[in-house]
Amino acid sequence: MATAATGNVGVGTIRIVTGDVKIIGVDGVARQAQVGDKVFARETIQTAANSIVQVQLENGRMLDLGRDSQIALDNDIIGPQGPLATTAPATGATGDIAAIQAQIAAGADPSKVAEATAAGGAPGAGGADGGGGSGVIIDQANSQGLVTSGFNTGPASISFPTLQGDLAIEPVIEPNRPPTIEGEQVFVSEEGLDGGNLDENGNGDTTDDSTITGTLNIGDVDGHALTVKLSAPTDPVKSDGETIVWTLSANGHTLTGTINGGLTTIITVNVDDDGGYIVT
Repeated sequence: MATAATGNVGVGTIRIVTGDVKIIGVDGVARQAQVGDKVFARETIQTAANSIVQVQLENGRMLDLGRDSQIALDNDIIGPQGPLATTAPATGATGDIAAIQAQIAAGADPSKVAEATAAGGAPGAGGADGGGGSGVIIDQANSQGLVTSGFNTGPASISFPTLQGDLAIEPVIEPNRPPTIEGEQVFVSEEGLDGGNLDENGNGDTTDDSTITGTLNIGDVDGHALTVKLSAPTDPVKSDGETIVWTLSANGHTLTGTINGGLTTIITVNVDDDGGYIVT
């Protein structure tokens, strides 16, 4: 007959250790589990979070323990085939067997004739004739999910919404800069006209010309085409004591100054879009 567990009977060997796993002896002292360590009867195996351990029992079975769990190596875990199993005494008496057979032959209930076995109930009542043991529940360390009928196993896809409207890029428009002009001051004189009064005042008098021509220096930094137009003086101008009346042509290229109700022309200025001018 095997003896009861005392804590010094080796019942298995650690094969796999992941994380913090401790073995607590029958004296309450804990040690760190290592691969290859022996475990003994009545000891307790304890795992921390994210830890697992696998033990190969001496009876050939594998014991797996998941995270944050503990299990005692008692007879319920080791099973009747392990070192902690006890053997029931054999009846083996020929007379008892004959008596049981006689009662069954007489019509007695077989489940009530023989004594109950260690596995619970006579063989006829469902007791296990070869012995039995507690099942080991293996805790899975990883998460799991159930795949039911209709679960989509096709490839993943991604789509983008249709953009509404046009994505127009607004151009950057530089401001239009004003054109440039380099002005000139020219003089015409009535002395150059037929019958005009000569003016001998000053040295090297050059105001006797009745007609002056030239070109204004005009430009545009933006490269735009330019249109040149004249405008009348804002201050009054007199000739022979009479205020000149100014008349501008429709295109702005000719400015005429007259007196005597427009009967006498005093001055005429013409200019084109290139800046060329004639003053008469």
